[in-house]
Amino acid sequence: MLYRADNADRTVVFCNPIFEERKSAQRAMVEAANLFCNSGFNVVTFDYRGCGDSGGYAHSYDVNHWVADIHTAAQFAADATGCKQIGLLGLRCGASFAIMAMNNSPSAFSFAALWAPVITGRTYVDQELRKKLTKEMVIFGKNNVK
Repeated sequence: MLYRADNADRTVVFCNPIFEERKSAQRAMVEAANLFCNSGFNVVTFDYRGCGDSGGYAHSYDVNHWVADIHTAAQFAADATGCKQIGLLGLRCGASFAIMAMNNSPSAFSFAALWAPVITGRTYVDQELRKKLTKEMVIFGKNNVK
């Protein structure tokens, strides 16, 4: 989705978290997009392959695919807005993906902001699995782990 700001010369591509954190962060990300627009930035939001409203299943993709999705979103941002200054805002693991995208193509991005980045991937995955199991226990009285 493209949020346009009047006379903006900069665009921010939002790199969302994934899994349960994506759902929890939705409202904050929409509010942040509105704040950025009111501050003179265009904003592009998107869902990674297999996540959110994108097609496919998350287990069919990996981090490399999701980093490539950031590059695709940035190219869309440049084409749709004509802005030369494209930056990234990454939340949680989206911040880690944003850094990977910048490392792949440093000249493609003018700036980045990392919002509560994930530092240790394994710890993050373990925490997300615990959240999922807890949610299943609360809702169903059991979990579906085999």
